[in-house]
Amino acid sequence: MRFRSDLEGLRGIAIALVVLFHFDLLGVRGGFVGVDAFYVLSGFLITALLLRELSETGGVDLAAFYARRARRILPAAIAALALTLVAGVFIVAPLDQPAVASDATACGLFICNIVFALRATDYFASQAPSPFLHFWSLGVEEQFYLLWPLFLLLAFRLRHPRLLAWSLCATSFAAALALTDLATPWAFFSLPGRAWQLGAGALVALYAPTLERVPPVARAACAWVGAALLATAAVAFDHGVAYPGVAALVPTVAVILLIAARGAGASRILSFAPLRTLGRVSYSLYLVHWPVLVYATMLGVTLGVPLRWALVAFAIAVAGLSHTFVERPFLDGRVGARARRTAFGLAMSATAAVVLLAQVVNVSAASAVPETATLDQAEMRLPSFATAIPAAATRPSVAVTETTPASIATPTAPRELRPRIADARADGDGLGARGCGLSLAGDHPPVCELGDPRGAITVVLIGDSHAAQWFPAVDTIATARGWRVIPFTKDSCIFLDMRIVSIHLEREYTECARWRTNVVAAVQGLHPDLAIVSSSRWVHPVDGRDADPARQAAAMARLVSSLDTRVALIADTPLMSQDVPACLSRRDRDARSCGTSREYALTLHLARDGRAAEVLGATLVDPTAWLCDDERCPAVIDRTIVYRDDHHLTATMARRLAPVLEPALLDALR
Repeated sequence: MRFRSDLEGLRGIAIALVVLFHFDLLGVRGGFVGVDAFYVLSGFLITALLLRELSETGGVDLAAFYARRARRILPAAIAALALTLVAGVFIVAPLDQPAVASDATACGLFICNIVFALRATDYFASQAPSPFLHFWSLGVEEQFYLLWPLFLLLAFRLRHPRLLAWSLCATSFAAALALTDLATPWAFFSLPGRAWQLGAGALVALYAPTLERVPPVARAACAWVGAALLATAAVAFDHGVAYPGVAALVPTVAVILLIAARGAGASRILSFAPLRTLGRVSYSLYLVHWPVLVYATMLGVTLGVPLRWALVAFAIAVAGLSHTFVERPFLDGRVGARARRTAFGLAMSATAAVVLLAQVVNVSAASAVPETATLDQAEMRLPSFATAIPAAATRPSVAVTETTPASIATPTAPRELRPRIADARADGDGLGARGCGLSLAGDHPPVCELGDPRGAITVVLIGDSHAAQWFPAVDTIATARGWRVIPFTKDSCIFLDMRIVSIHLEREYTECARWRTNVVAAVQGLHPDLAIVSSSRWVHPVDGRDADPARQAAAMARLVSSLDTRVALIADTPLMSQDVPACLSRRDRDARSCGTSREYALTLHLARDGRAAEVLGATLVDPTAWLCDDERCPAVIDRTIVYRDDHHLTATMARRLAPVLEPALLDALR
């Protein structure tokens, strides 16, 4: 267990990869493998320390081990949690501060990796990432440290430490492979999906006597191969790789080879002073770099390359201060040499203090969300029927009563802002809660008869969550007219005949393809009078050529035409440049500043849906005239909050649009 400068430099490489990946610098698209490197290193170093104690004393002082881990991990972690929480009070919108406080609580208890897995958090594609997202890896390590000494003691008691360590790694790796396909967040964030990487480092320590006999030439070869593998993973991997499946073997094997090289060959480079310096502050840098990036993004700053480098430099400077004034005093013994009881007491007190601070932030943020927003004097009103109804193609007649929109009263503006700002996020379509809409999992569409289940006219609503957002409006119309409504919606499943990738599952969205096939069969069996189809404008095709809107329009027309019924295509809603409820919750913002320019909001507008409707000869419903004026798409219309995030209508807004949607649906039925 002599000091190895090459391993300190390897820590520097690992943190450099992570930081460059997060800040999108130097093309290090696979820099997330730096976390894998930390896991293997941690497994090796911790096991080597435990083995030394076992050889010297015949046992392990668990209390001393846990006290050492607490002194190493908790001071900097608690300080980073507290500072990030306090900074969030000034940067994060009041509406989002309770969520930040909740994450801080989970991370303070080192279970946030489990929380993120339960939420099915997408580490790579989260649009509003938590400033504590990076703490997931600390949760995995802490859970490993809690269990590994007990496992190792049992393994030596049974006289088969290597065999049991191999068994643990094999079981965990098998779990990682299975979960990567079935439940990616659990594979990515959970200890069972990552224990094999920590165990791989432990195996290197267990085989140390054997590795000592490896000739220098072979060790040098190991170093060069390991360096090549790590570099390949860093530049060739990206968020499209199924991770941490088989691909995670590459960085894991790379670090094993670099550790086994023991400073030979390419691993000599790791002993260079700059890398060692970065390695010494790697822990603090890991803790602070992510909130620096997230908060800079929340401030609305344009993160050009020079600014990103400046933020990296700032994070390194803060990490240096943390290492000097927080980490070292505990590690050098100025504080850490106290009795174990005192060390544990300090650890528990510090953790409790952070959890308490999080609760204070939570309560104060909840009371800070305003009931209403400052409105513009020229607030946009809901459009009149005469100007809002788009031209529609003539369809064969069908028995439709009251061909005017008189069956639904013209909406009047509420006296107060509706929904309340604090309630806007939860003001959704409700189909999922009723068991009538599918999330990412599943491919068998439930058949829910809503509206008037005994209605003479049957309408089906088909598409992803951007179709589901219209259900409150369709349901309002159907209830007034006596129509039966059957929704077929699935999150992120664009309704077109094309193979697509789920950015949440990080693989081809095969569930979506099967769901679409099942929906077509179900609709053909129902023989509805009208199909209302809508989907998000953003498609992530498997084949890069399918990014062309014309190809997507043709693919949509192919699939929709197979429904064999009248069709109304609702074009995608305008895209907002910011999260509307969060913006409205800020005291320094008003409703106008929370709106979006028309040019931005109509990105890719009608590029796909308009062409598809033209090919089909279907009614095209374009909600732009209802939601935007000539210059802007406002956040509030007639005292109604338009969006529950940056691209989904609130249910309240959708219901208020029912009178202007109704004529278009009647045209489609005719």
